[in-house]
Amino acid sequence: MGTVMDQVDEGVLSDDTHTEYLLSESGPLLLGTSAPTQASTTLLAWIRLCRPPTLLLGLAPVLVTLAYLWATGAPLLALPLLGMLISTSSVLAGASMLDEYLEFERTIHRRHLEDNGGGYYARNVLEGTGIPPMSALRVSHGLLGFGIAVGLPLIKVGGSPLLVLGALGLTIAILYSATNYALKRLPIGELAVFLALGPGLSAATALSQGRRPTLPAVELGLAFGVFALALVLAAHLRDQEADRAISRWTLIQLSGNRTGSILYTICLVIAYLLVILVALPKGATHGAALAILSLPATLFAWTGVSRALVRRSRHLAVRHTLRAYTRFAFWIFTGLLVGGLIVRLVALLKG
Repeated sequence: MGTVMDQVDEGVLSDDTHTEYLLSESGPLLLGTSAPTQASTTLLAWIRLCRPPTLLLGLAPVLVTLAYLWATGAPLLALPLLGMLISTSSVLAGASMLDEYLEFERTIHRRHLEDNGGGYYARNVLEGTGIPPMSALRVSHGLLGFGIAVGLPLIKVGGSPLLVLGALGLTIAILYSATNYALKRLPIGELAVFLALGPGLSAATALSQGRRPTLPAVELGLAFGVFALALVLAAHLRDQEADRAISRWTLIQLSGNRTGSILYTICLVIAYLLVILVALPKGATHGAALAILSLPATLFAWTGVSRALVRRSRHLAVRHTLRAYTRFAFWIFTGLLVGGLIVRLVALLKG
């Protein structure tokens, strides 16, 4: 599937302002009193290039779809399950690392421009790691290739529909950043995030288990897609000045702050409505209603996005939106597992 798209990589998933483009001079912070070793520092740098929080946005729809299938009584195929998780993780990590390399090249080029986006785009994650750029490029290709290799056997289970979805996801990942007219520089990039990190992954997961994507499974995918889109919109609201400086035409650039905040709100509302639709029918899917427990975190994030006036506040709002997404996914996943377990226990007691 696609990378977590640049809307998220530019500091959305970090704890420090602009951390994706500006590393602390003191290096990564480790627990304990001993100084970090060169090996541990290098390992952390490689992990950072993979954008671990990006994996959450890709794996959450996969895990929740698997939980839904199990809760509704479908037996899960172990090898396709592992294959889907490994393939998705590898492709996402490889695409993220490839995007970091390409942003590194663009950053070097932008320094020679008078209007280069300011300090926000002054440095790049790869540049601060000490990892040779070509090494990062080779590893990104290796991760992409490994993900494809692991995913190919799944076609035997999912058939041609899964092949088409996989090819589309890989194409989106490459086109998102690998051309001069990358999708992430256009409003269509938001649509790519919505489709790839939502219904696309949910449908692919169901197919990998030999199941046709049902309406509830697609609704769950749509819920994660619009929540991921809300995260992207929050990031664009934060980064609009820098995006404008480098001619990155996002929805926020075209619509403005007010419309962007409204779209953000609509995305969150739709996400919860879709989950409620999944939870309404009688049975194990009632457990999806536990998503309500993530509402406090979501409302907190919404307040930050709708009222933030300064850049620092907007940065915190983006981080809070990611936290809300995490809790949203956790409670749906937990609820479906608990619901499926209860249904099985009741059936066992009656039998």
